[in-house]
This record gives sequence, structure tokens and C-alpha cells, in this order.
Amino acid sequence: MVTHKERPLSLRKSRCFFRGILMKRPLVTQKNVHLFIPNKVAKICSEMNRTQKLSLNDSILKFYNSQTYETLSRESSKLWQEGWVYIYQMMSE
Repeated sequence: MVTHKERPLSLRKSRCFFRGILMKRPLVTQKNVHLFIPNKVAKICSEMNRTQKLSLNDSILKFYNSQTYETLSRESSKLWQEGWVYIYQMMSE
């Protein structure tokens, strides 16, 4: 069996392994990019709550009304691919 690391980089980007089975990754579009956002928002708002001493409601409102959220919700920006720490640091700048 060919392992993930032995495959050419071009195939590694478009496919993934799940329990040893080669699977195609789903195509991310503007219609489904919203599926990647809630978990990141929860972690970012929790960190805002902890570091900035905002209430959870205030941190959620602040994030959803920010330019960062607007950028994150656009698939073409590819910001949804980044981790929540990077997005939090980007917002804090």
C-alpha cells in the first residue's frame, strides 16, 4: 500500500487518507465555507473573554462585527484554512 508521504504533493493536496482508505476532499465553496467558522469563532471569543476581560456576549458581538469576521466568511480569502490562533492574532493587531 502506498502511504500518504510517498504520494506526489499534488495528490496530497487534493486527497486524504481515512483509516487507510484514500478519499477525495470535499470542495470548499462560498456555500459551505460557513461549516468551518463556528469552532474557530468559539475559540477566538473564549480567548477574547479570557485576555480582554470581555463578557462572552460582548466578545461574540465584537468578533461578528469585525472586519476579520467579514474576511473569514469569504471563501476566496482562504482565511478559513488558518488556525484560530492566527485569526485571533490578526484581529488583535
